[in-house]
Amino acid sequence: IWRDHDVFLQCSDFEGTSNSMLESMAQGTIPVVTQTESGLAGIIEHGVNGFLVPVGDMEAMAGVLCGLAEDPAQLRKLGRAAHEATKPYAMEVYVEKFVALLDETMAAPLRAWPASRPRSLACARATRAACSPSPRRRNWR
Repeated sequence: IWRDHDVFLQCSDFEGTSNSMLESMAQGTIPVVTQTESGLAGIIEHGVNGFLVPVGDMEAMAGVLCGLAEDPAQLRKLGRAAHEATKPYAMEVYVEKFVALLDETMAAPLRAWPASRPRSLACARATRAACSPSPRRRNWR
């Protein structure tokens, strides 16, 4: 769906790192988003691979859109840069990190669960004697 669009527009007063924005950028769509206190600053470089505008400043947002509409070469250049900016967020990268984390976790020695801490909500309601520890699988693959 994003391949058919040039711009991803997000006018939120607050937004975390938007999956929709990353998905659109991966397809070469230029993000024009409000500058919120989130992870956007680490992804979007204003004027390089997208645009950050102040929250509530619709004139600035409209100005960015008009500028992009008048400059197809800039549109293509920013679209390529937006695509490149998403490579660290690719599924393959996260799968490798997740598998490494699982391997590290499974290789770590088992730790005793604190006796003062319930194992589950059901255990919290029941007596400690009724709660038996569940065995931990050592081989997740």
